[in-house]
Amino acid sequence: TGQHWRRALQLLGDMSDKQLVPDRKAYTGAIDACSRAANAANLASAQEEAAAAAAAARSLLQVMHEQKFAPTVFSYGMAIAACARARQPDEALRLLAEMRTEDVERWPNGPLKPNLVILNSCISACNLAGRWQEALGLLQEVTSPDSKSFGGAIGACARGGSWEWALELFGRMQAKSLAPDNVMLSAIISVCSRARKWQASLLFLAEMRRGVGVSPSVLQYNEAISACDQALEWQWALWLLRDMPAGEMHPDVITFGAAISACDRARQWVLALELHEEMQQQQLKPNLITFSLAVGACRKKLASLLSAARQGTEEPSDAQRKKLL
Repeated sequence: TGQHWRRALQLLGDMSDKQLVPDRKAYTGAIDACSRAANAANLASAQEEAAAAAAAARSLLQVMHEQKFAPTVFSYGMAIAACARARQPDEALRLLAEMRTEDVERWPNGPLKPNLVILNSCISACNLAGRWQEALGLLQEVTSPDSKSFGGAIGACARGGSWEWALELFGRMQAKSLAPDNVMLSAIISVCSRARKWQASLLFLAEMRRGVGVSPSVLQYNEAISACDQALEWQWALWLLRDMPAGEMHPDVITFGAAISACDRARQWVLALELHEEMQQQQLKPNLITFSLAVGACRKKLASLLSAARQGTEEPSDAQRKKLL
């Protein structure tokens, strides 16, 4: 199992001490254990452990070559998967190139041909590093890409800030009738939000609401509201905020902060103050950002009323006085 990869390496060493020669199956089993360990460590956010397991897998591949045990596609696949999980795209791509090398001494029966699992692992490695150009190149090599292929490439584009390619790949995926998952849609919403493509963020949020087997989370709503904030679309920001309870979701401090910011940018200062008050009524503790926005909205509205009063164009209502005070 993934928890006993060091034990697997120790057993290989014990075989040599007892004058037993490990065969291809023994080395492949040890590489598989290292790959499982890297996956478990990655899930536990233990990157040093994942890196150590990936390094061991690569070392075992080298020993297999030295012992004239030509590694199989499965052996390389497990080692490449370990590198991907250890967030080592350079090593994953190096192993991919190595298995393809036209080297008679290394590959007497010809180089190995990477399968879908291996290419997906390399795309995943590029995804974690935001190396979207390389992910796109690998995707083009896949004869019949699946949801994982597209998901990794879309994730890489999202991490790399290439929203155009993220949307392009999503369109190609739909053309193949492949269903997106929550992680993929979240990545698209995120990159569109960062690129201030608020319409696209709303579109994909609606796609999730229509039912693709997943439901939007608070995080995705926060991303979409932030996109509306950046685009000065305060009405849409408020609409999203009010739409959340329909999906049985509760806004958090970040949600209110983005909505308050949208109102502040649009000079809707009274609304910003009302949202700040509503947030506290929902037992949410304001953070420094939301508090600063509320104070700023109050100051700006006061300045606006004072300016209007001096010009004789506006007189604050009793409700406005009460809210500002």
